[in-house]
Amino acid sequence: MGIQDVGGLMLIGLGFSITGLSLPPLIKAGRSKERLAAIPVGVWSGLLVGPGAILNGIFVRGPRDPHAAWVGWIPGLLTIAGLLLPVVPWIVSRRRPRRLGSSSAGMPGLRSEPAIAPDARTTGLIERIKTVTFSTTRLSSGYDEEEVDVFLDKLVAALSQDGQLDRSELRDVRFSTTRMRPGYVITDVDAFLEEVAQATW
Repeated sequence: MGIQDVGGLMLIGLGFSITGLSLPPLIKAGRSKERLAAIPVGVWSGLLVGPGAILNGIFVRGPRDPHAAWVGWIPGLLTIAGLLLPVVPWIVSRRRPRRLGSSSAGMPGLRSEPAIAPDARTTGLIERIKTVTFSTTRLSSGYDEEEVDVFLDKLVAALSQDGQLDRSELRDVRFSTTRMRPGYVITDVDAFLEEVAQATW
């Protein structure tokens, strides 16, 4: 058995190992009807790298057909795509300031009463809401940016009016989610709203 055969067998074994580790979370998610977006990116990466390694191993061990040299690119492309997959969300995610505006004017929701001069604590919270930045994502689910911005504008308006917020509304608010277009990272927004709720306790 030559070095090529040994290398090919090692690649095939590695590919089956990676694929075997990646399949159970996918099967479990399918049985529990979990959304595909909730499956860790490492699982998808393994499902590309594993078959890529298997095909690479088969290609290394098998006879070479000079007229089908392009076939050798397929395993390599699968492997490269699988290795790049965990990096892509980091590349497309970024921090961005939210868009401030008067979008809350005339909208139902948080109460609007005669304005009072906010105290220093409330003023600080208003400034924090105005200047908050959230990471954005394209590939995984994110909150609709405009809906979040509108809601935060409403918070600023309510605090500016009477310095009070309805904490239950903060915790119960629901935003539409986006995919394949920019959206605020869900955990960033949820953590910030919890921070605002704690600050108004």
